[in-house]
Amino acid sequence: MDNFSTLWLYENKAMARVKGQKSLILVQAPNGLYKEIKEFGHGKIAFKFKLGTEPCRVETVNSVNGTSFVIRKLMHDLKPLDELGVPQKITQRLLEPKLSGLVIFAGLQGVGKTTLGSSLLVERIRKFGGSAQVLEDPPELDLDNILENGVIQQIDVHERNNVNVRSDEELGYYASRALRADTDIVYLGEVLRPAEAKEVVTHSGNGALIITTIHGSSVSLALERLINLAGPNSEFMLSTTLTAVIYLTVKTMDSGKRIMHITPLFCDSPAVRIAIREKNFSITENYAQQQANLILTGN
Repeated sequence: MDNFSTLWLYENKAMARVKGQKSLILVQAPNGLYKEIKEFGHGKIAFKFKLGTEPCRVETVNSVNGTSFVIRKLMHDLKPLDELGVPQKITQRLLEPKLSGLVIFAGLQGVGKTTLGSSLLVERIRKFGGSAQVLEDPPELDLDNILENGVIQQIDVHERNNVNVRSDEELGYYASRALRADTDIVYLGEVLRPAEAKEVVTHSGNGALIITTIHGSSVSLALERLINLAGPNSEFMLSTTLTAVIYLTVKTMDSGKRIMHITPLFCDSPAVRIAIREKNFSITENYAQQQANLILTGN
């Protein structure tokens, strides 16, 4: 059972997903685990739990047949960007000492957006020091840590004061508090709703580095989605504060090995910023492809 990535735990049985596989298998859960988790969670919808030495995220599911728990292991030993397959030229740009503004990791579900965004945050704190706050609903990785010359504080927005239903204002509340607390990097979890999009755009021009993730099937569609969610005129602020969009795709080989491909859009030219401001998304896609080709050819 140690090799599972997600465990569906019922009172009398358990199903597990083995890492890298889609189908589930019936497994024998440790005696007393269901009762332990039920008591530990105190009726919460979602909470962190340590299964042995493994940090996990637990979601409570109240279905027609009773209460069950979905237990997902949280990654807690992140590799550096270059070891995750990020090309050296992109890594160098993302690790520039004075990097600020908004960096977006985009792509479809399961391509590694959260992993790369979190790796960037951890690597920058390790390299340059300083403070970071991670604001998520819910947390996907175990990032809360005190490092040699910096600190990462991870906040579960979902569980403020043990309240299970969050309001649209909570993310903005925590983002504002983070920036008033002399925070160098703010990681705002995945943009899914208008409230999150507005906060990402609003706080991206304050001088700190803002990192976030968003779903999208291309660089241009990710930008279009963010602007549409954030609302009217958001393209004007985004055109001045966006630093980069890192778009990820993953191809699974016959051997099972996953190959990651990155299409970057670094917004360091006036032409790119004008295209964003004018919402000319096809042009932004062309610029992204040009930058990707330059990286591939080594120019």
